Amino acid sequence: MTGSGQLYAFGQNLHGELGTTTNSGSAAANATPGLVALAGASGPVTQVAAGSEHSLAVTASGQLYAFGSDQRGQLADQDGIFLTDPHPIPALVAFEPGTTIGTVGKGLGNHSLVLVSNLAVATATLASAEVGAPYQATLTASGGTAPFRWSGEGLPAGLALDTASGAITGTPGGPGSASLKVTLSDYYGTTITRTLTLTVTQKSGGAGRATGGDGNAGAPQLSAARLSASKWRLGAKLPQLTGTAATARKKNGVPIGTNISFNLDRAARVTFTFRHALIGRKVSGKCVAKTPGNAGKPRCTRTLSDGAVRLQGRKGSNYLHFEGSLNRTKKLKPGAYSVAVTATDSDGKSTATKTLRFAIANS
Repeated sequence: MTGSGQLYAFGQNLHGELGTTTNSGSAAANATPGLVALAGASGPVTQVAAGSEHSLAVTASGQLYAFGSDQRGQLADQDGIFLTDPHPIPALVAFEPGTTIGTVGKGLGNHSLVLVSNLAVATATLASAEVGAPYQATLTASGGTAPFRWSGEGLPAGLALDTASGAITGTPGGPGSASLKVTLSDYYGTTITRTLTLTVTQKSGGAGRATGGDGNAGAPQLSAARLSASKWRLGAKLPQLTGTAATARKKNGVPIGTNISFNLDRAARVTFTFRHALIGRKVSGKCVAKTPGNAGKPRCTRTLSDGAVRLQGRKGSNYLHFEGSLNRTKKLKPGAYSVAVTATDSDGKSTATKTLRFAIANS
């Protein structure tokens, strides 16, 4: 698989596992790499699984192609004939509408496994900006596998998009309506694009519109965000938003879980996004995971997203009791973290993000 997403295959093609009719059904050697053609593919190849009898390839848009032997249905029953007859032409595997694949794996020769991605840009609307006023809004993702990477085309002058967090910040210089093309990619290279409208209005005179306490025009006000404990141990309870502080339990003198308290001037949807930092290596201007091959490169810090919790907050005081579980299946590990707290009202207006830091102690 090349850097531009082209796929080449070489070796034996007895079952059509090279994705070509050349020497298909023969044990003859194919020593020259041949380009594999994926008819109807949308986007470059991002993932492959290959080996004895059959091969799999995933494109950036989440399409899955399969070719080779279908003796045990490992090609998803392309023709209903479960024989060793070669299937050398890569065929698109059909899933339920809207399903996209993130990555694939395969057995020695008899089965295939896929991880469903269903990556999407969850943000549907962006709050309006105002000329000369600080602006902040954070794009959110659903599905996919972290870490995520954001990019955008068509941002108004004065605004910038953070590629790691999805935060749009800055001070717009002129009024207008921009069509912002947002692109989101995940760990496996699955890519999705969505177009959002961002309107910049001329700053009005006089009292003008109400402004949230964070300076974002018309946004709900989120204040007094703090943690009851900045170092705590993991527990078993799922995140719960309550009107009163949860009773703190302790293990070896260290609290189990923490309370994230905050005030809202109105009811709003509150998002808690958890991230942690890892030491990586700087390669070609990017901070990537440390490997034996890049161990000698300069050290850098990678910020990775662990996921988010979204709950409905009410006007006044709120407390999120958090013991480390994001949901029923995903739990944080001991280490150092940050949590970004953002409130969004029914009109899509969001507060500036409040960031808190904490550490989870070893049990």
